[in-house]
Amino acid sequence: MCKTIYKYRFLHILMLGGDSRSKVEFWFEHSVADILGRYFRCGFAVTVIPVFLFCVFILPSICFSDIGAEWNPTGNPIGGGPGYSDSIRHQDADYYVCTKAEFLNAVANASSGDIIYVADSAEINMTGTERVFIPGHVTLASGRGRILADTVSWGGLLYTDDTDDNSLDFLMMSGKGVRITGLRVRGPYWYRKGKSTLDTFSLANSSYGVQAWYDSLVVDNCEFWGWSHSCIYSATSRGFYVHHNYFHEGQNCCMGMGGCTGSTGNGIWEANLFDFVRHNIASTGDTMQSWEARWNIGLEHGANHNFDRHGWPSEGEYGGRKTIIHHNTCRKYARVTQTTTGGENIRIRGLPVQACSIYNNWLYPSDSAAAIKLWTGNTNCWIFDNHFGTTVPAGLNSRIPVAEISVDLDSGTVPLNVSFSSNGSYDPDGDLSWWEWDFGDNANTVRKPNVTYTFNDIGIYNVELTVHDNDGIPTSANKLIVVGPSNDSFYLSVWVNDRCHSADTGFFFKQILLNGNVVWEDDIAFCEGWTHVVANVTPYVIGQDSVTVACRLYCKKNYTQGINEIVTYWDDIALFWGSVRNGGFESDSGQATSVWNYSENNMYFHGIWTSSDVRSGNSAYQLMYYSGFDCTQGEYGEISQKVDVGALGLLYDHQRIEPGGLDCIYPNPAFQRSNIDYVLSSPSNVRIGIFDVSGRLVRSLVEQTQNPGEYSIVWDGKDTLDRQVASGVYFCRLVVDNCQDVKQIVWVR
Repeated sequence: MCKTIYKYRFLHILMLGGDSRSKVEFWFEHSVADILGRYFRCGFAVTVIPVFLFCVFILPSICFSDIGAEWNPTGNPIGGGPGYSDSIRHQDADYYVCTKAEFLNAVANASSGDIIYVADSAEINMTGTERVFIPGHVTLASGRGRILADTVSWGGLLYTDDTDDNSLDFLMMSGKGVRITGLRVRGPYWYRKGKSTLDTFSLANSSYGVQAWYDSLVVDNCEFWGWSHSCIYSATSRGFYVHHNYFHEGQNCCMGMGGCTGSTGNGIWEANLFDFVRHNIASTGDTMQSWEARWNIGLEHGANHNFDRHGWPSEGEYGGRKTIIHHNTCRKYARVTQTTTGGENIRIRGLPVQACSIYNNWLYPSDSAAAIKLWTGNTNCWIFDNHFGTTVPAGLNSRIPVAEISVDLDSGTVPLNVSFSSNGSYDPDGDLSWWEWDFGDNANTVRKPNVTYTFNDIGIYNVELTVHDNDGIPTSANKLIVVGPSNDSFYLSVWVNDRCHSADTGFFFKQILLNGNVVWEDDIAFCEGWTHVVANVTPYVIGQDSVTVACRLYCKKNYTQGINEIVTYWDDIALFWGSVRNGGFESDSGQATSVWNYSENNMYFHGIWTSSDVRSGNSAYQLMYYSGFDCTQGEYGEISQKVDVGALGLLYDHQRIEPGGLDCIYPNPAFQRSNIDYVLSSPSNVRIGIFDVSGRLVRSLVEQTQNPGEYSIVWDGKDTLDRQVASGVYFCRLVVDNCQDVKQIVWVR
């Protein structure tokens, strides 16, 4: 089967020539009989002998020795960028634009054969302008990946922040033969590790980076991100060729695709790189639609199926005309839910009218059942010679680059400056061409080998370095950076993510609790991505031997409108001065427990499950699932863990003062003055401070070295500026060397 497929395709390339678009049209429009009849009419010597030699000597090595996109025969790096050889020079352009007005003028006046070049340094805000129509046979270009004065150009940027309730169509075609190359194109729904710039958005806000309604669209060497439906939607374009692009950050829970083929589109998706999108490539199942995906790489951060061929109508009878998926690498593991295996790399829904061929792909799940799902059985489907699991296929060990991170320090207090180096990274069969740093804080990436970065918030950060070699093959390395408080207060740091197929607000909340007290909550509406929660929890922790940290999915108001599922993810949970680290909440074998409270047959809560949607380690998540049932106020599911405060965890190693410590505080409650008695058993460095319920230092009373003995000091109810404090609860904290004691004072005015 492999020989047959390649023979037909390579016969056309060898014998007929033509550009890539004519190849695609021929590949999908002609039967085997047509092909053989056409070639044999050319004569035996011209056709049969070269074909025989090709099939006998060349074809076997192509078919059976090469797996995945790491074998890249395209001549350009996967994902484009530095090293891309088919760039357009600005000197050859008919229009050179730097502003919105110049760009719109060029688009309005360009004619067939013209080149519009967006300046490499330009960042053009197109907000307020929808549906920019590119005339037929016009090229829209910039210089992504070009070396300009020893500096890599990342290409001119076109972007929009339009987020109204109507579908947003950005770049459109008004004729055949449009080429878009070397540009960056950013939409309004951009993410970093799934975090949107918006709090919520609905399915009505479907946005498209490029929509193709005319034939022969070519998009190459571009970077697309922030499009909630799809970066490129080839609706009815026949003979499209989308290749060597970088698609990322479009993780809408219902759409969020790198590429999508519409009702009658057919063409090729080749050598593209995908990251942080829901689907790499998806399509409808219309009977006139066909596409081929080859030498593409999907990285680990995909939220769902890498390739998703839908059925038509409504996921039903038909699964498109032809689908060919080969020599791709899919690094996402299949996600396991409470009932079924989901998130396979490849899903084919409906019966292909002619054929679906899936071969020579490298799929990271451990076997075919976890990686590929055919909803209609094996009819008209051929699956063979794929490689499963994370073990590198034979022959590729010497082709995959190595990433390595070195740092000058990996922990400290805010603000923490860390110097990162990639000097240990290398490519065994070539050179590294570009670097991408993600610092795990929802900020933009940095693209250079070495960088110094400042962390301004408390938390655990999973820093990721991705290196790309001159074939475009990426490899990542990770480093955890722990950033603690610069004072003596207690902080809780949690990363939380959610998925919800509804934009209704006020019903479902994600909550964080300490000892049953809600210290943070946020409405769940649609998909909000990873959010970093940093809360000063001193009043809930100080003076306690232990606290219980709980992460909860909660129904705050009766809901009768029906949802399929709501999911909350929790990762990198840390109580500073105490700690909950990976392996606690974040695995079934950890110390966390799960509790759910719901009405039977209405809601189904599932507690601790590991997930591939992670920031570092394995995330824990809760799944609340129901179909058409009501949800009642007060229902919830939570995971929780008891944390020892006395151990005082990551940054401090205090022990309770034994013997000695705070002896007595009187009167308590106090209204004019409060006497604080304490005992020292040895010469010690002593600090006594008064803190309010937010953890802020109100007044320092003692900071000196003292001999053994009994002591008494008075607090007159004033702060450091000699102002009377308000009525309320305060905490007196005694620190003796590396030990502490805390008691509560109630002040009444």
